Amino acid sequence: MNETALKTPVWIPTVRRLIGILVPLVYFPLMLRMLGQEDYGLHSMADSIVEFLMLLTVCMGGAFARLLTGRHEENDPDGERRVFGLYVKTYAAAGLLILAVGLFISFRLGAFSRSLGEEELEMLKKICLLMTVDAAVFLPFAAWEAMIGAHGRSGFLQLVGLIVAVVTPCANLAVLALGWASIGLVSVSIAIDLIVSIAYVLYVRKKLGAYPAFRSAGEGHMRHVLHASLSPFLDLCAEVLFVPADRLIVGWALGSLMAAVYNVGASISVYLIGLCALAGGRLAPHPAEEEHGAVPEGSRDAFFIRCGRRQFILLFFVFSLFAVFGRQFLRLWAGSAYARSYGVVLLTFAALAIALMQEAGTEILHAAGRHLFHVVTFLCTAAASVLLTLWWVKPWGVLGAAAATCVTYVIGAVVMNVYYHRVIGLDIPLFWKRIARMLPVPLAFGVVCWFAVNALRSVNWAGLIGLAVLYAVLYFLLARRFMMNAQERALSAAPFRKAYGRVFGRKA
Repeated sequence: MNETALKTPVWIPTVRRLIGILVPLVYFPLMLRMLGQEDYGLHSMADSIVEFLMLLTVCMGGAFARLLTGRHEENDPDGERRVFGLYVKTYAAAGLLILAVGLFISFRLGAFSRSLGEEELEMLKKICLLMTVDAAVFLPFAAWEAMIGAHGRSGFLQLVGLIVAVVTPCANLAVLALGWASIGLVSVSIAIDLIVSIAYVLYVRKKLGAYPAFRSAGEGHMRHVLHASLSPFLDLCAEVLFVPADRLIVGWALGSLMAAVYNVGASISVYLIGLCALAGGRLAPHPAEEEHGAVPEGSRDAFFIRCGRRQFILLFFVFSLFAVFGRQFLRLWAGSAYARSYGVVLLTFAALAIALMQEAGTEILHAAGRHLFHVVTFLCTAAASVLLTLWWVKPWGVLGAAAATCVTYVIGAVVMNVYYHRVIGLDIPLFWKRIARMLPVPLAFGVVCWFAVNALRSVNWAGLIGLAVLYAVLYFLLARRFMMNAQERALSAAPFRKAYGRVFGRKA
């Protein structure tokens, strides 16, 4: 790590993480109520279209960033400027392509007329046009952001990200209060992208003294970028074929209101999985520890099972917590119009949780150079999810779309488990036996609490929070007694001991 990177204030990433966790809890329900269910559904459908358009460029950015960092570390300013120029040229061309395709799609949305009225269709067209222009015009400025990162100025990027994370929701609520609806939200995005892009250009020019050189960057650079982007591109294709594709299919088949319901549920499940991944990342050892002999149990099976057990404890807590209190939470937080989002959250969360619980397996595949099978399996599973959603969405609505995601994810997980067992040599039967032994007590506890809580006709925020805290404490105590081994008990108690030591100024 270079000296500049070390000067990054440690509080900025922490504050950004806190904002990322807390702001959606406050901003999202306000935005839903102020924007309205219909406009929110249209906005989510347009967002899905733009996600498809941005697929390749998102993956190429990482490869270009690595090239820039390499040239900077080699102290090759001319080569760095040439790669910088190649980055700008490539993304400018991609921006023109995105603009052309986006405009073409925006004026050919007639397929959605089966579920959308004329006014809704016209609004969807306007939102798509604005989002396309936003994505295409500001795409090349990613090169300037990458240059800042290549020079180790992560403090500036973190600070800009922090300001954007605070300003964006405030500006969005302001334009919604003025009655500008979805057009206002996209306008805020365009304005912020413009300001941030100008800031990046000025910083690179004034502070770094760098500029793009549009001469040839040398042979093989573009080939390297495309080759390095292939695997991330396939991964991202699979991700886009799940939730974003489902949003479009639901909107096409059922209309904007149901698209909004589905998107709220899917967004909550992704948010919850993100929290679990953030917390779980601090619980799981890294495969590199195993390579250097730092993992006590030593074997890949032990590493795989240990990571899976820790993730399962956390994931089942979050899943059961939402299963017990989710209906009341949605009614208070989003409104009764989004009651059907409850089932969407449970089904999509269950699907995503399987992959997260076995994330150590993908780490082992990367270390063994066999990640391609996982990528191909995930992509085929995603394609099957699209076909199954088209089949199930009409008879069963948003729950059919969520169930299609869940079923195909489970099938993909079964395929990967067979591959882990037969090819990689992991003891998958032992993994699931260990997980099954942990399940009975928390499952019985969750079922009893579900019946008790749903017997209550109405719960206010104070009652809901109080009951949820009580549930969390009881779950933790039961988990320590019936789910955790000695190592897991010590690990789970460590944060409380650390906090105790900080408060009272001594070790616990």
